[in-house]
Amino acid sequence: MKAVALVAHPDDCVIFAWPFIEAHPNFEWHINYLTYNHWDPRGREVEAYWNKRGILTRFLGYKDNWNYVKKGELGFNSEQAGKELTNISSGYDLILTHYEDGDYGHLHHKFVNQSANKNGIPKVYFASTFNYNTEYVVKKTVAIEELPLHQEVIKQFADRDIGRYIVTPEAEL
Repeated sequence: MKAVALVAHPDDCVIFAWPFIEAHPNFEWHINYLTYNHWDPRGREVEAYWNKRGILTRFLGYKDNWNYVKKGELGFNSEQAGKELTNISSGYDLILTHYEDGDYGHLHHKFVNQSANKNGIPKVYFASTFNYNTEYVVKKTVAIEELPLHQEVIKQFADRDIGRYIVTPEAEL
């Protein structure tokens, strides 16, 4: 079965998705990112990280501009980006993605959730500590030494080795 982690930014897959991906090696995993490109330094770094682990990545290349986000704006064409996210998440048996609250309120995370929800594919959502029904603790922590451009952000999430998820009834695991 094929599964996709549909995330907003390169570090989201490491911070939020890794415990679930590790706990479900029976899926053929792909990771699709709303922002960055594979030639951006952060994109190259995370792509190499996942390719080393046999997981393919894809970047849609939308700008991750914090100045827009601070003003409550996405900073890119939402109609086009939404269609692309919905299209690239088709053809999978499971989508692992951001919850409607944006994990901690991030506008891009909320946008990815809304786009992912436009198809009927079973979902598993990253969840806060207050709204989850399934928890996975990693056996093998993320090798952050392989992700120097992401280390500062990753280290801000001290509990990243405990994944909390909302597993929908349609997601047959």
